[in-house]
This record gives sequence, structure tokens and C-alpha cells, in this order.
Amino acid sequence: PANFEQVLNENPQVTTIVQTVMQGSLDDQAVLRMGYLLRARGLNTHLRARSEIYSGAVDLFLAGRQRTMEPGAVIGVHSWADGFGEGADYPRDAREHRSNVAYTRDMLGSAAFYWFTLQAAPSDGIHEMTRAEIARFGLLTR
Repeated sequence: PANFEQVLNENPQVTTIVQTVMQGSLDDQAVLRMGYLLRARGLNTHLRARSEIYSGAVDLFLAGRQRTMEPGAVIGVHSWADGFGEGADYPRDAREHRSNVAYTRDMLGSAAFYWFTLQAAPSDGIHEMTRAEIARFGLLTR
């Protein structure tokens, strides 16, 4: 997050973060911190036709004030695992969900997308979202 913030500080002319190919993240909490920073700065996110974002990269995409994508872009989601079980194995009120629920609600106005990702594919798999799913959860603003 510190490097991300430094790049943004050094480039105040940036208004849109264009994600190309991003496999995900190693540190989900770092991604959430970067997402909150991106949103606080009022930046937009965009996917080009050949963009492929997965897992934690999708969380970063959600932070865009305006979220757009060209036809052909791929958004892939899955559950998380923590060594004790899959995210979907924990009760909905478990503390393990709290930061992700809050983040998704802050970015999209609802946690429905988060709960969908837990069921879409296991942590060692991936589900490429359909256009209908992307629309259903309000991932795009236009």
C-alpha cells in the first residue's frame, strides 16, 4: 500500500487505474487498504478488452468511483481459505468475514457480491463471471 500511495502522490494527473493482467494478491488486507485509498482519491477503474483480473485484483477493481470494462475482459472470483477451511465453511457472522463484508458493502452498497464469490468456486479454483453476473452485482457503473 505504501508504494501504491507513493505512485499516486507522484502522479496526481492519474484519474483512472487501468488493470491489465492481475492474478490476485498475497495479502488481502493490503489490497483492501489500497482499495480504500483508491476510493478516497476518487479514482476510476477500467478493464481493457484483454484485461484479466482475478481474486484480490477484483477487490481493487471494486474501489473505482466509476468502474468500466470493455467487451472481452475477464473477471474471475473464488472463495478464500485460511488453512483451517474455505471462506464458505465459516458461518456468515464469523469474524473472519468482517473486513471483506465491510469492504464490499462500502464499495458496492451491499455484501451480496462477497457472498457470491464464496460460493462461485473454491479457493483453488476460479469462476469467470458472466455478463449477467457482473450486471447482477453492480460491478460496473456504466
